[in-house]
Amino acid sequence: MKLISKKIKIGNFNIQLSIWEKDSNKKQVFCIHGISSNSKVWNTISAQLADNIDFIAMDIRGRG
Repeated sequence: MKLISKKIKIGNFNIQLSIWEKDSNKKQVFCIHGISSNSKVWNTISAQLADNIDFIAMDIRGRG
């Protein structure tokens, strides 16, 4: 599994994404963290779930 960080622009906003890619890349799950956290909160959870799931998490504005 590898972690990729990307910044994308949607309209006038920049969004920080964290993407955990696993080998098989069969399914993707989009995750949003709680108000006092950031996208890295998903590190542990993504490592423990199925090998065929990629996690994509965004940072809420002001948290990334």
